[in-house]
Amino acid sequence: GPAYLTILIVGHLMAPLLHVMFVNFRPDPLVLATTFTIGCVGLSLYLLPRLKGAVVAFQWARRMHGFGTAD
Repeated sequence: GPAYLTILIVGHLMAPLLHVMFVNFRPDPLVLATTFTIGCVGLSLYLLPRLKGAVVAFQWARRMHGFGTAD
């Protein structure tokens, strides 16, 4: 669902960035961990409601269960 997509996107964005930052700049580990923790949480909080809306919109467009009237 939306949580899986959020984790997938955040992981794919942050992992290469973490590698580049560590290899090129070698910041203090605590600074690196704090920065990336804040970045991951912020990006997750930004993406999660938007991805949930996209999943619900996809389900609604495909007329999946839960959106019709009980006849």
